Amino acid sequence: DNDVNPLCCCEYHNRDGERSHLLALCCDCEALDLAVDRMVSGREVKSGAVGEIIDVIEERMRFPWRHGAVKFPLGKVAPMIMLPSMLWLATLHPYLVVFTFLLLMPAVFLIAVRTVIRHRPQTQFFLFWSYTSTAYLFYVYQVKCVGLFWDLPKVISWWENLVLVAGAAVSLGLYRKMRETRKRRNSEGKMCRICQQQVVGKDHHCVWLDMCIGSSNKRIFLLFLTSTIMTATHLALLLTSAACPGQLIGPVLLPQLCWPDKENDRLLLVVGLYSGLVAGLLALLLGEQVTRRIRRGAGTGAALAM
Repeated sequence: DNDVNPLCCCEYHNRDGERSHLLALCCDCEALDLAVDRMVSGREVKSGAVGEIIDVIEERMRFPWRHGAVKFPLGKVAPMIMLPSMLWLATLHPYLVVFTFLLLMPAVFLIAVRTVIRHRPQTQFFLFWSYTSTAYLFYVYQVKCVGLFWDLPKVISWWENLVLVAGAAVSLGLYRKMRETRKRRNSEGKMCRICQQQVVGKDHHCVWLDMCIGSSNKRIFLLFLTSTIMTATHLALLLTSAACPGQLIGPVLLPQLCWPDKENDRLLLVVGLYSGLVAGLLALLLGEQVTRRIRRGAGTGAALAM
């Protein structure tokens, strides 16, 4: 039947095996209609309806391709669009910097946690947000600040660049080592509902790395956090001081409070602030992990003493 009447670039077969078209994106979605009716009438939207809406969106978000439309990996592509768009928005005005970092991003993460993780625990939205953050920060630094493909005023010394690249390489190496430990199968331990694997000494599931943290990779995870915090802090200092150079203290150039006139400098400033925000949040996580480890060790010592 497919040979007699093949799919055009905008057609696809849905979950029921029926032929559908991209133009039917917003058509015949009973779950969405019921959810809107309940919201308009002030009633709570049922949890099952939210899951069904996500199913429909994932099924119908496609792009044209030969021999039929291809499904759009929403959880992977959305961060690639959202993060650069948010950071670009923040470059337009100082008030939009505050709006983006204090309202918009937290709202996006809150919605993602309350809806996506609840109904799609194995989503890769947060993992690809981490990938996008890493790639975009590195792109802005090397292309917009250092001048990798064209000549820019050389405000970054060779040793500063070397230290940053080395820190990024260490973090990448530790991340790859953690992923290797993830592949090892265990017949003991606590079952993770997200990984669908048994993890010995499970501490938590890190959605930003899409892996469980347990006894096999806990030490590497702490080293990864330390290396990433140092690298992100260094990057934040380089970008913000390049956009708003301030006082020189020894070999370190500190930024000053300013709003640059040039669009490129505004981008450096905003991305530097984002890198600093990432470093700060990771520092809080590292502090919580170290504090918990110390308390656990103190409790074990007290128990042995008794």
